[in-house]
Amino acid sequence: MDWNRGGNMRKFNSAFVVSAILLLIFGGCGGGVREEPGGKKTIETKDGKVTLQSKPGDEGSWSVETKTGKVTIGAGASAEVKLPTWLPACPNGTVKMSSNEDKPGNRTGVVTWTTTDPAQKIYRFYEKALKDAGLTVNTMSQDNGASGGMLMASEPSDQRRAHVTVLVEKNETVVQLSYILK
Repeated sequence: MDWNRGGNMRKFNSAFVVSAILLLIFGGCGGGVREEPGGKKTIETKDGKVTLQSKPGDEGSWSVETKTGKVTIGAGASAEVKLPTWLPACPNGTVKMSSNEDKPGNRTGVVTWTTTDPAQKIYRFYEKALKDAGLTVNTMSQDNGASGGMLMASEPSDQRRAHVTVLVEKNETVVQLSYILK
């Protein structure tokens, strides 16, 4: 299994988002800005739309939607977490960042949480959840998950894949989860 594809996926997501924004904003598509309650602004054109949202005290979010799919990125309370049913959210976790991409035949996402729960508890939680979802799980940890580690999971058809990284940073556990659903 080539887990380096995750890095390529992030590069693709970034290129897609930048291209879509440039196309929508600077492409002369004749769209206007619509301001809505709650700090939401939407630019709509015949080719798609860009939505920006920021609430007082929040880090904000934005999405780009075109005919070929939708990308959403958010931080803090504005982060839209869209996980597949077989992949649970971090228990007692606070969302720090979320990124989702939906397009025909492919759904991907990355979520980062922090929690005060011990790293080993979170590591074991995801190890069990991934196995219960019917995925083959490869673990990488020096101390049985006490200081964190990585879990890589997939099914033989490669239709579902997940990668979970758990680490300890400044008295809290940081969890980053990425998935691909074909």
